[in-house]
Amino acid sequence: MSSASESAPIETFANLTLNEDGINTEGEALGEESDRSDFDGYSTTDPRSEKIYSKLFKAIHSTDRDFRLKATIKIRRLLASEGKESVQAVIDSGVLPTILDMLASDDPEFLSEATWILVNITAGSSEQTSQVVEAGALPKLISLFPTSSNSVKENILMTVGNIMGDSKHLRQGAIQGGGFELALDVLHAPEDHSAGCLESAAWAVATALTLDCGDVPDDRLVAKIILVLTTFIRNQGDDVSEPLTEAVRALRQLSIHRDVKTAIRDSGVTHQIIGLCTEKDKRTREDALRLAIHMGGGDESSAKALLQASALDYCAAQQAKRRESALEDIAPPRSQALTELPLLPRILQVLSGSTDPWRLRSEAAGLTLDLEHIATRNLEIFDLMVEASYLEALSRALLSDDSDRLEINLQALEQILNAKWGGRQRVMERFEASDGPRRLRDLRVRRHTRKTAASGLAQTILRTHFPEFSKSPRV
Repeated sequence: MSSASESAPIETFANLTLNEDGINTEGEALGEESDRSDFDGYSTTDPRSEKIYSKLFKAIHSTDRDFRLKATIKIRRLLASEGKESVQAVIDSGVLPTILDMLASDDPEFLSEATWILVNITAGSSEQTSQVVEAGALPKLISLFPTSSNSVKENILMTVGNIMGDSKHLRQGAIQGGGFELALDVLHAPEDHSAGCLESAAWAVATALTLDCGDVPDDRLVAKIILVLTTFIRNQGDDVSEPLTEAVRALRQLSIHRDVKTAIRDSGVTHQIIGLCTEKDKRTREDALRLAIHMGGGDESSAKALLQASALDYCAAQQAKRRESALEDIAPPRSQALTELPLLPRILQVLSGSTDPWRLRSEAAGLTLDLEHIATRNLEIFDLMVEASYLEALSRALLSDDSDRLEINLQALEQILNAKWGGRQRVMERFEASDGPRRLRDLRVRRHTRKTAASGLAQTILRTHFPEFSKSPRV
């Protein structure tokens, strides 16, 4: 969950000294400096905690507006600095209803502080977040949103995101209460909102969809999510911003839980997704690539559509005249031009590397196997993959100790070696030149892979295609 932290230096407050009625007894002017207030540097394990929160509770009900605000600011700062322990202490002090009452205020300072406090409370435990919801915060926040300042809107969106990302129960309640629609409406009209609001809205949607608790939103809401997110991504152009990164993450999360690849492709956003697969920003790049792989995985028609989109991107970059040609009519890019085709080299880089997340490497292996299935009926695709250093990528992937991923890669290797096409000898030569046969042989005796299905498949490939390497290495 997200919590709001201090973004500016903390100014010094005067001591807050109150009588039993919550009235300041020192007559200090607000903002007057002091060496140390009763609350500076304290922690929730401090034996003074109960007394401190009692004084704050009285202060927040003071008839003096300045001291009410001062106490509210103190509470917000304690929450930002002390974490979940202070969240529970604030709830136990009984000030939550008073904080929610501030949402009806026309004083912008109280609105800012109250909504900021709610961000930090809902970043606590599930029980603490539930107490905010049960106190009636959500409808008050949603009704407050249209007339609020940008900073308050950001706080509202972050609070809603914390609620939706907490649990299945709270997310469903937020959907029914209009919280999900609120975030989507902001992204649907980006020209009407600040960059901070767009980032908070995109984060809220992505956080809600990241929740691993089954039962994703219903079909109507899913259709709206796809429409809003794809339109937002498509309209961002080449500007890679935090809202765009969060929107891509949200769309990827949705693609995990629902089969939405056709709807995403039909939205016309594939070009942007493929382009983001080579972005410098690691988060954007990984989420875009995983989304692209989800769009192309699972069946041959999806993989074909993804490869076609990538080839069309290349053609557009070269100002090709046949941009709308079918995949079979697109001449495969050759030699150094392949480096300009963003998707396939990036997938092969993931396939052969060890720095990308395990799940992403497994998804890349599955997609290349799907592409090979297509290539058995369209041999030009084999040419494209070979020229993109596919065999070298498969060879490097053999260094992995993950037997499941190795098995997928070995199936892909066996398929391209068995394919009946004119480039078979070139495949053999490139795989040998990349030290592939030796790595196949070593795979059979490595501690993590021997006596696995991958080890057996490696031996079959060696006997069939590289018999001189099929004998076990001397140790």
